[in-house]
Amino acid sequence: MARPPSSLPPSTTDPLKVSLYIGSFVHPPVQYELFDLVVPPSQPPAQHPEEVHFHVRPEIQHTFQPDQKLPPKVISAFFTLLLAAPWVVLLGLWAHIRPQVPYLFSPSILPFVASLAAFEALLVQYWVALKLGQVLFYGAILAIPTALTGQRALAALGERRLGKSSK
Repeated sequence: MARPPSSLPPSTTDPLKVSLYIGSFVHPPVQYELFDLVVPPSQPPAQHPEEVHFHVRPEIQHTFQPDQKLPPKVISAFFTLLLAAPWVVLLGLWAHIRPQVPYLFSPSILPFVASLAAFEALLVQYWVALKLGQVLFYGAILAIPTALTGQRALAALGERRLGKSSK
C-alpha cells in the first residue's frame, strides 16, 4: 500500500505485533510470532485540481428592482397624439387636394397607405410589448415593401398629373 487506510490508527509508541494463529476444533491452536508492524500516520489523499468546484458555495442573493413607474396619463395622451399627428397631416393634405375617392383606393396607392399603417401598428406594439432591437429588425423588413409601394404610388401620381396636364 502506498499509505495505510485512514481507518487504521497509527502506532505511536509501541509497534503492533503480528501473529499467525492456526487451529481447528480437534487440535490445539498454534501461534507464530511473525513481525512487529509500525503503522505511520495516514496522510490525507492528494487534492484533485478541480475539487474546489465541488465545495458548497454561498447562496446567491437576488435583489429585485422596484416596479416600473408608469408616466402620468397626460403625458401618455400627448405622445399618443404625437404618434397620430402624421395621419392628421396626411388626411389634411388629402382634403386639401380633394382627390377622388376611387383614386385613393387604386391598386397603386392603397398598398402604400397600408404599409404606412403597418409601421404605425409596429410603433404601437413597441410601446406595448416589443423591445428596440425587435422594432428595428421588423422595421427594416417593413421598410422594403413600404419603399417599393411608395415608389409605385408616386409613379402613379406622376402619370395622372402628366395625363391631366397634357389634356
